[in-house]
Amino acid sequence: MFTHRVDLLPFARSDDEILIQKTVRQLAQEIGLSSASDADRFDRFPQAHVDRAAELGLLAMTGSSGVGAAAYVLALFEMAKVCPNTAAALAIHNMALQAATVAADSAASPAVVALANGELCAWLVTEEAHGSHHESFGTTATPDGDGWLLVGQKVWVVAAVAAKHYLVMAQAPQGPTLFWVDPTLPGITQGRNDPILGLRGAGIRTVYFSKVHVPGDRIVGKLGHGRDLLLAAQPWMQIGAAAMLAGCMAGAAEHADRFAESRIQFQKPIGTFQAVSDGVTEMDIQIEASLALTLRASGHIDKPDAAVWAARAKAFAVNAAIPMTRQAIRVMGGTGFMREGGAERFARDARALQFMGEPMAVQRDILRRHILAIDFDN
Repeated sequence: MFTHRVDLLPFARSDDEILIQKTVRQLAQEIGLSSASDADRFDRFPQAHVDRAAELGLLAMTGSSGVGAAAYVLALFEMAKVCPNTAAALAIHNMALQAATVAADSAASPAVVALANGELCAWLVTEEAHGSHHESFGTTATPDGDGWLLVGQKVWVVAAVAAKHYLVMAQAPQGPTLFWVDPTLPGITQGRNDPILGLRGAGIRTVYFSKVHVPGDRIVGKLGHGRDLLLAAQPWMQIGAAAMLAGCMAGAAEHADRFAESRIQFQKPIGTFQAVSDGVTEMDIQIEASLALTLRASGHIDKPDAAVWAARAKAFAVNAAIPMTRQAIRVMGGTGFMREGGAERFARDARALQFMGEPMAVQRDILRRHILAIDFDN
């Protein structure tokens, strides 16, 4: 049978990258498809999986002591092949750690220490009314004695139900500002567990702030510099999302491959028929292409064109993952539509993952501004 993505890099892997990939693959196997499926089926945050990942240092893959972008990509890929919900929580936390590290004067800052030690953090930026408009936010921060008063709401907050810390973007008088917030503060509430299409076990909630007093020393970075921190961390989220989308493709493809090998029709495995084998080979091509581009983007993560390469990787992964996970269902026929078939979960999660970080339209906007010598703002 097909075994996807063992030696993945188009260049030599370091010892650390080899070790991390093997470690995460083993952890994903220990989690198992059954447990990952239960997180999806029962809308249950995979706390035990995230705790185990924290023990292995997977909540500290970014930041000043991180393992490097290629290892980060490989880790999220391996986890998403089994449990995209766990992978999403790891990606969001690591994005928050990257932003906190960029903002910090030293690695000893309280936010960096807490996040690097594996205290799960959620990233609260997205708003229903503002979407991808990062020049201003509806959630406001106004001076309040020796601190700040937060008012507003954030939507689609991954890991909101389990996070020990929030990084919250709010509009201060000086401009968008990032705050490190204790989720247990009075005035913070969460919305109900709304049924969603994919990432049902990622603990996604709407979070409301009703006159929440935040101490003055909880500003991350400088007043009005929140957008700069967002832009610094965003490429990590994009390559992380691309890696998870490739992982969803690989997870769905493995189900389809096994089915094509074991399902007998006309006294032959259905994989011997061209209509089926063409679907299997196309999935293989798209997985390899997506992962190769994502890994190349990881090599640019500290360069001025990081956002451009991350946009390429994310856009390609979205374009590949949605049709390829659907292809896995097609290979499996009616079984592909059943939970027991396994592929349908990855197809739904891929559709949710396309919105992590920034949607496709934003990736294309980054690329067109890079490619075309045109003033798009006038």
